[in-house]
Amino acid sequence: MRIPFPFKCVGLLMSAGVVSGTASAQVLSTRENIPYSRYGIGDLLGGTSVAQRGGGSAAIAVSNPFAINTDNPASYAGLKMTTYEGAFTASRRSVATENQNFPTGTTTLSYLRVGLPVAKNAGVVFGLQPESRSFYHLSDTSYQPGLGYAYNQYIGSGGLSQAFLGGAVDVKGFRLGFNVGYTFGTFTYNRSREFYQQDTASSFGAEFDRTLSVGGLTYKLGAQYTTVLKGLLGLRLGATATLKQDLNAETNDLWLSYRFSGSSGTILDTAYASNGASGKMTLPMNIAAGMQLFYGNQWAISADFSTTSWKDYRVLGNRDSLADRAWRAAIGAEYTPSNTVGSRFLQRVTYRLGASYGTDPYFVGGAQPSTIMGTAGMSIPFRRTTDRVHLALEVGRRTSSAPFTLKETFTRFSVGLSLNDRWFVKRRYD
Repeated sequence: MRIPFPFKCVGLLMSAGVVSGTASAQVLSTRENIPYSRYGIGDLLGGTSVAQRGGGSAAIAVSNPFAINTDNPASYAGLKMTTYEGAFTASRRSVATENQNFPTGTTTLSYLRVGLPVAKNAGVVFGLQPESRSFYHLSDTSYQPGLGYAYNQYIGSGGLSQAFLGGAVDVKGFRLGFNVGYTFGTFTYNRSREFYQQDTASSFGAEFDRTLSVGGLTYKLGAQYTTVLKGLLGLRLGATATLKQDLNAETNDLWLSYRFSGSSGTILDTAYASNGASGKMTLPMNIAAGMQLFYGNQWAISADFSTTSWKDYRVLGNRDSLADRAWRAAIGAEYTPSNTVGSRFLQRVTYRLGASYGTDPYFVGGAQPSTIMGTAGMSIPFRRTTDRVHLALEVGRRTSSAPFTLKETFTRFSVGLSLNDRWFVKRRYD
């Protein structure tokens, strides 16, 4: 078998990156200060493709024969060529208090994955993608009677990633698919308090450290149904379900007290230590539904709605500061002037616009924050093939009705690559 070079070989590097990409997914994503990521499993990411991010991330009913859509594994049945995909995201976030503004930013790995059309109307996909990330660095002051004012600091990092395998089949327009993956990650939490007054024997500082490591199998089911309305006009419906499931969890805790002394430096005392306490992290149930109205390969309008039951979330029996339920609605549109080979370059570019709104899983200060976002993107062809470079811009704002809460604005720019080949596709002539 002839191996194309150099472009298709990038796919093999992506496949190899599944083994080594875990470190990158965790290390690269820990510089953007996201205060709400202190709670639950952090800031949710998922594996929405860059192409669909440009259309508001409305993806439950989307199917593309030359691109991978992990938001609904039923779409794998529509793959027509072996597909390699990878993406990165650069983000900038601004966190505002009543009188100050704090900008931060980072670059993260979005996903690495490979899709194979293993039989007629059947496909398999495997890959690696971050599911959530957490990084926060916060501080405040408080007053303790008899001890005076104290400086409090909260620092944490971590996140969840998933290595997965999925498959799907299509029977007369009705598709069923699944993803099974190993979800894993580590979170670190540090909380400290230091008193400004150090002239009494009772004013010791305190530090509380916890490391949480989790891992276990997770599952996702998906379905799609496509029907022709008239001519090239069609309608596709989609739905996914992720049931409540448990990950194995282990924690290490260390509590320290300390006091500064001019003659002997820092005096430390271990107040409590616990290593290897085990239990479960219970992830909540999520249900999503979507629809897409499309006209051949020229234009499409997609809409999604999803809801997550965060009241089921637990870590070693503890719930955390989370709301009972979070929901999200999204809408997106795409347009390609012409898909024919002889068309001019700009006519073969796919243009996208979208928007989304929903509540976040957190419940802080007696209120649940919400996020609104607008998006734009495009898919750029090259070499007159089905290969595409995907670009997406997302601009959003997170707000809360609770008094004295932080407000966040963010901008994310993503670049993705889809490469196609005829490997594993039976040739009609050889």
